[in-house]
Amino acid sequence: MLYRFIYRGLSAWWVVMLLSGLSCSSNPTEQSGGALEPTLSSIQANIFSPKCALSGCHVNGGLAPMTLQSADASFTNLVNVNSVQRPALKRVAPNDASQSYLMHKLEGAPNIDGEPMPKGGPPLSSQELNAIRDWINNGAARGQQNDPPSGGDDGGGY
Repeated sequence: MLYRFIYRGLSAWWVVMLLSGLSCSSNPTEQSGGALEPTLSSIQANIFSPKCALSGCHVNGGLAPMTLQSADASFTNLVNVNSVQRPALKRVAPNDASQSYLMHKLEGAPNIDGEPMPKGGPPLSSQELNAIRDWINNGAARGQQNDPPSGGDDGGGY
C-alpha cells in the first residue's frame, strides 16, 4: 500500500515536471523583442524573458536563486552584484565582460560552479552572447547608455 502511494506520487511529480518544462530554456528561434541590440531592454526581451525567466528557473519561487523577470529585476540582481559562487567576480562588471561571472556562466568557462546557462537548454548563439558582452563592455546601463550602473543584491544565486 505504501509502495503504491509513493509510486503514484513520484509518477505525478514527473508528469508535472515534464508538462511545466524541466528545461530552463525555450526554443532558440523564439525571439519576441525584435532586433537584438546590446541594450538591457533588448537583451531582456530577446534573451532573459524567453530563455531564462521561465517557470521553475529565474522567476519568483523558481529553482534559480534570482529573478530575471523584468529589466529592472535583471539590472538589480546582476549589475555590480558580487557572485555568490565566485565572490571575487561581479555577476556583471560594467565595462568588463571578461570579469563578469554572467559571461562565464553563459560561455561555460572552466571556473564556473554548476552547469553553464541556460540550464538544460541549448547554449546562446554567438549573436546573443555578443549582444550581452557588448552591453556589459559599454557600461551595462539600465536604460540609456548614460545611466549610471548600480545594482543591489538579492542575497542568492551565482
